Amino acid sequence: MISRRTKQGFTIVELLIVIVVIGILAAVTIVAYNGVQNRAKVAAAQSGVSQASKKIMAFAVQNSDAYPITLAEAGVQNSGDTNYQYTVNNNSTPRTYCVTATVNTTNYWISNASTSPSSGSCPGHGVGGIPPITNLVLNPTLETNNLGYNNANSAVFSRVANTMLGGTYLGQVVLASGGVVPSGVGIYTAGNLSGTAANSTYTLSVDVYSDTARTIVLSVQGSGVVGGTNTSPDVIFTAGQIRRVSITFTTSDWSSGSAVLAYLIRTSTTPGTLYFRNLSMYAGNVSYGYADGNSPGWAWTGTPHASTSTGPPL
Repeated sequence: MISRRTKQGFTIVELLIVIVVIGILAAVTIVAYNGVQNRAKVAAAQSGVSQASKKIMAFAVQNSDAYPITLAEAGVQNSGDTNYQYTVNNNSTPRTYCVTATVNTTNYWISNASTSPSSGSCPGHGVGGIPPITNLVLNPTLETNNLGYNNANSAVFSRVANTMLGGTYLGQVVLASGGVVPSGVGIYTAGNLSGTAANSTYTLSVDVYSDTARTIVLSVQGSGVVGGTNTSPDVIFTAGQIRRVSITFTTSDWSSGSAVLAYLIRTSTTPGTLYFRNLSMYAGNVSYGYADGNSPGWAWTGTPHASTSTGPPL
């Protein structure tokens, strides 16, 4: 009698168990690999910023305790995946510096006051491999004076103590019944903007409060603006509403010192009062959130409330 042998394969349950085991092993391997990679990045960033700090201090020893103006002067350069950011002030007492090393998205920093590597970035530097942005408005919150602002046509502008939009001061624009339309407040390049370049795109934004229902526009104009006059779409306010108004524009040839003037203006003769503060002008066509040297991770490039400021996009 001839016997027959039956071939049997894996059952569905057995296959599922094998798949699950393979998945677990793969997950463990990936986690372990990522952990090794992250530790390597941390070690590289810590080593990089420590070496940069030593070279900065060595430079100071040889130069009457003055820190280098640039990292290149101290022999520090970007290398491989390691990139550096540097801030220095040799005019302060004591002199200060801060350096950030970034490896991919991992940041560590050292300063004259904190000599051990710390996770994160120096104030005013980029974070996680994303470069910092600069707010080009010199007096964005009117905290110390009204430099850079003026009446436009029949409006009456003043700086008043009020915490409505944050801080302690803001700009007030009284719009009389009738009068000239458009009218509002002027934000002049000479007194309130810095660093504008030719043939470049910028986005200007401002927080506005209106005590009456009205329509507001933000206008940028002058011989230094492509098209002469650029006006934002109508921004419709209800009474007591706060809104952020923005406009993107492109500069023209600045070789002759062409002007750029910005105006926050009304479009009707309705009387009332506008309040504004928190101006920002960033390079590019993105309206980032408002930030200045007092914001988390940001720093003034000069005198607080009277200079540009830099930091990570918020």
